[in-house]
Amino acid sequence: MAPYRRRMVNAARVRDDIVRLVHRGLPVPEFAQAVGSALLRAVPAEGTCLMTLDPATMLPTAEYVENGLPAAQQLRLVEIEVREPDYNKWTQLARSDQPAASLSDVTAGDLDRSLRQREIRRPGGFADELRAVLGSWGALYTEGWDREVRATGAAAKATKETINRKRIYPPLTGSREELFAAAAPTVQAPPPTYGAPR
Repeated sequence: MAPYRRRMVNAARVRDDIVRLVHRGLPVPEFAQAVGSALLRAVPAEGTCLMTLDPATMLPTAEYVENGLPAAQQLRLVEIEVREPDYNKWTQLARSDQPAASLSDVTAGDLDRSLRQREIRRPGGFADELRAVLGSWGALYTEGWDREVRATGAAAKATKETINRKRIYPPLTGSREELFAAAAPTVQAPPPTYGAPR
């Protein structure tokens, strides 16, 4: 019973460490590495991958991998995530009351019930997988080539929603003029970060 209790203490400490990391405003690659290191203290793993997702579509926008699958496998992983039925998909976890789950739990221990496990993870030498969606408190809004963090949490989520819902998608009026105007190559100022310091 003592190891379980110790693990619970470590898990609470790790969560607090990650919350502090969110608020430090680290560049995304450094943040990813620090979060991966923090998680490994509570959940031993062969490798880690922190992925940023578009909140509107839940499609991956970037990933930061330590000891993970080869880059050549990433396209197939995205295809499975977007087009194929599988377990623990990001969209499922984001909508779930429990936004974290292991592949062994959701497949009742039969990992090969998962398409990505059969096709990619097992041939790559990986066994179980834990996926977790950080939620809105883990949201980041970054700018520039160096991905400088400009906002976190609710402010970042509001900013990303402005980008995804107002700036990326074309007008839905069907007007040819509005569509061409929206497609014109212009440089836009960054959206407001809703209270975040600039």
